[in-house]
Amino acid sequence: MTRAASPAQSVPASPAKAGLHALTRPTAVLQELRAFTWNGRTTAKAITSVGLSKRPIVVETLVNEFWTSKQRAASSLHEVSYRACFKPQLPRFFIERFTAPGDIVYDPFMGRGTTVVEAALLGRTPAGCDINLLSAMLAAPRLSPPTLEAVVARLEEIDLSMACSIPGELRVFYHEETLREICALREYLMARERRDSLDAVDRWIRMVAVNRLTGHSPGFFSVYSMPPNQAVSVDAQAKINANRKQVPPRRNVRALIAAKTKSLLSDVDSTARAALLRSSQRAQLMTGLSHNTPRLARGSVSLIVTSPPFLDVVNLFRLRYPKDSSSKSSSDSSCRASPPKP
Repeated sequence: MTRAASPAQSVPASPAKAGLHALTRPTAVLQELRAFTWNGRTTAKAITSVGLSKRPIVVETLVNEFWTSKQRAASSLHEVSYRACFKPQLPRFFIERFTAPGDIVYDPFMGRGTTVVEAALLGRTPAGCDINLLSAMLAAPRLSPPTLEAVVARLEEIDLSMACSIPGELRVFYHEETLREICALREYLMARERRDSLDAVDRWIRMVAVNRLTGHSPGFFSVYSMPPNQAVSVDAQAKINANRKQVPPRRNVRALIAAKTKSLLSDVDSTARAALLRSSQRAQLMTGLSHNTPRLARGSVSLIVTSPPFLDVVNLFRLRYPKDSSSKSSSDSSCRASPPKP
């Protein structure tokens, strides 16, 4: 079920508030939503009161499966593993009806970036915020994706045979050689970041690599585990391995990143690239609390499409991405190389 708010009954608001909550929209769209039916189900109508300071806004709320009205294959660019993300058809349904090209579409709980990527594909200006820094790391590179050829070429340039720090406890997730390649890639990216030379190709590779760290299938670096934004502890993974009688198989980090890149870019044609390029230059992706976003001017947002976090269910976390490799590990302090290829 999805909900849409209409201005049927509201306390008078300033133009800024009206813009922020998408309360002033063409009557024809509201009539369409009220009359909408899906699979024989008519739109349910209710009243929702939103407490804003001392003057609450009371709005008519329309409930139906709006986004399923035109099932279509979503862009491959969305296929990033992330827990509890909604389908791209949901934001598209409302973006197409409630905004015009160039309008700002905002998601205050951005997650993997479904709303911001879909907004960019539709030529709108994407804006997003999330307390988890993993969010912007996953969303931003997909607003200006490199070519598959550029990614493959860069991967070939990176030496994955040597890593200076290899946390031995992570062997419950990864084969020894796979772990060495992951650590080598991490050190390469951190070194580039320290030199302020991390470019769009590097950020794309980092995005894909972070998203392939753990998961359920052979497309991930790890043995069977949970997705990156629901990562389990070392002890919990050891129990999973014992229960499933599994050991981490060898995965080729370079090949998996290339394969996932090819999949993500399969729908990104010249038209999509042009739309993404225009939108990415105006995009505003923020890491922090959603109630404090001074970069967004008051009254600038035309539409909000979001899914709030699960309160008291999921503990939000910060992805640890240390600035050096001095953390404890079971390896010695010298860089370690993989055995020569046969």
